[in-house]
Amino acid sequence: MENIDVINVILLLICILIGTCVLIFIGNEERRIVIRKFLLINISLSLLILAVYYLYLERTINGTVFFLGKKQTEINNRISGEEDVKKLKDSLLAYKIELEKVNDQLGEYSKYIDVKDKQGLLKTKIDNLDAQIELIESYNEILPKSEFSKIRKGETTSGETSSFILYPPNNLSDAHLDFVLRFVNDDIIKNVACLYVEIIQKNQDGSLNLLWEEYYKPRNGCNRLRVNNLLKKRNTEMRIGFFWKNELGKNDFPKFEYVRFCISKK
Repeated sequence: MENIDVINVILLLICILIGTCVLIFIGNEERRIVIRKFLLINISLSLLILAVYYLYLERTINGTVFFLGKKQTEINNRISGEEDVKKLKDSLLAYKIELEKVNDQLGEYSKYIDVKDKQGLLKTKIDNLDAQIELIESYNEILPKSEFSKIRKGETTSGETSSFILYPPNNLSDAHLDFVLRFVNDDIIKNVACLYVEIIQKNQDGSLNLLWEEYYKPRNGCNRLRVNNLLKKRNTEMRIGFFWKNELGKNDFPKFEYVRFCISKK
């Protein structure tokens, strides 16, 4: 049932009521009795249509808000479990478009029914969504692994670096962990080819297995990196750091400047 249809029906009934009232005053007694009955039916029908329309709007709004709330829960679950931040951002933007469409509908419904509480709820959801999108946009760009696997066979290390400070997340139980890396001196970033994260597992014989890796584009200020949480496995550790431009692609085993992080028991 569209808003315009209901308005037209109500206008039609009002015209009929006006015409009926005119006939009551100009008709004879017998005709007046018939017209009064017709008038009573007309009024009852008008009230019934208004009541049904009110219930229709209430049910439509409540159903839409419930659906959006359920979808918000699904998206929140994906945020903690999705590694690809681009997919996350696309999902949130699509959801925001849905919220804005519903908010526009509520603006139309507000002419006929009180929806201030629902509009306030939607505004809060949209504001929270903007904050989540802003957070996702703060992640560093992920670089294709194929570009780097062709130009290096491995890496060399010489102990942990002090070139940057690593800020681990408070909650270490999520499927993905968000680390923040900040260089002590941003001037060196122009010489950094890429940020690199690897999660390795130590075997009993001392050998290492690479469980997960990712490359990121470096930037000034805070570097926010989303990492697959495999650190709860035994004998695992994460090495997070960077390669120099003057070594990567020119040396099969470029120097890896890193710090170590682990949460599993040895």
